[in-house]
Amino acid sequence: MLKTIFIVLLSSLLLVVGISGFNFILSQQTLSNGLTVTMKRDSISPPSFYSTPGYSGRGRSYALSEDTLKVCYVHDNGVTFKGLEQGAQETTYPFPNGMNVTDPRTVALSVTSENFFYLLEFQEGTLWKYENGSPVRIANLQESTELSERGLFLPYLLDMNSLYVKGDSLIYFPLQYREPHEIKSKAKKGIPHPLTASYNIKTKKVTVLPPHINASYYKNSHGFTSSCYQTCNGKGDIIYYYNGMAEISRFDTDKNTLTTYHGIGKSVIDTIYPVSLEVARSDKDYLVEHHHSSGEYMKLYYNPFKHCYYRFVGHPLPKYNENGLRTIFKDRRVSLFILDEDFNVLAETLLPEKCFFIFLAVSTPEGIIINHGPAKPRDEFLPTLHIKH
Repeated sequence: MLKTIFIVLLSSLLLVVGISGFNFILSQQTLSNGLTVTMKRDSISPPSFYSTPGYSGRGRSYALSEDTLKVCYVHDNGVTFKGLEQGAQETTYPFPNGMNVTDPRTVALSVTSENFFYLLEFQEGTLWKYENGSPVRIANLQESTELSERGLFLPYLLDMNSLYVKGDSLIYFPLQYREPHEIKSKAKKGIPHPLTASYNIKTKKVTVLPPHINASYYKNSHGFTSSCYQTCNGKGDIIYYYNGMAEISRFDTDKNTLTTYHGIGKSVIDTIYPVSLEVARSDKDYLVEHHHSSGEYMKLYYNPFKHCYYRFVGHPLPKYNENGLRTIFKDRRVSLFILDEDFNVLAETLLPEKCFFIFLAVSTPEGIIINHGPAKPRDEFLPTLHIKH
């Protein structure tokens, strides 16, 4: 009887701990290189827009304002800054008048502080500067003849951290290739595909930069898994990485040089098979089978405090779970790799089962905070893991 009462009380205590925002350690690993990785269960208060009835569920892009350690959310109505601690005050800056954002994933930011940041919206290609809460239109990048004549345009979906501001005049932004038949130009299929361009605020000139990938690989070889993403480490480097390849490239904007690294290697993924876009559009089972045979290299983040990178890697999905039932996307497991500044592996750890989809990742002086499970709008707390190392 006493044992039963103890178990009930213990279970109740754990429930209260989970709901009230207190934290506890899920796991602690000391690796062969002496590095200790700790996973600590925690929670943060989501911003007010997150609990609005009818909230679309979008706007799960996150960046870090380093001077104040605030999370920066992009959502349907604007940009919100909120501290990491429970009950932290939040500040929201609405999008400029006439700017209609139907999907926050089309917005990229370069945040210097809560009072000063740049915003790029892909649909119109408009670049804005926010200073003390007031938006000022800088330029429409998509109207540049340097881009249109070469069949280049802004990508449909932007990595939130893909916009990089250097000094007081240079702004780096991502590009996407357009098939030659879609434009009136002399471009040929298979030409090198530029990845980045810069805009000089003073001269109002757009310049396409040297880094590129082969356009035929980008469009044909790996289908959905061929996407190339870019992010910035805040030190003058632009980082390129892929869904379908382990390699990572770093472009030094000071020296104008590109260096490619082999990255993680094959410790998790042996092979990523190509995907036919034509078949995938008409056959849903085709993509399911692809996830059974292939893993995926996911997002990469830079920690400016620890000077390291985090790379999430999705494992191939087993066909059946431990109960003999067909698996679904939620059954996928994800590993986290901690990489040094030259992309050598410092640590590798398997994340808990709930972490099958990472939509929140915020660097801290101690490590990285990620979501622990799916989002549930109108919840008082958002479960998180604080991975310290």
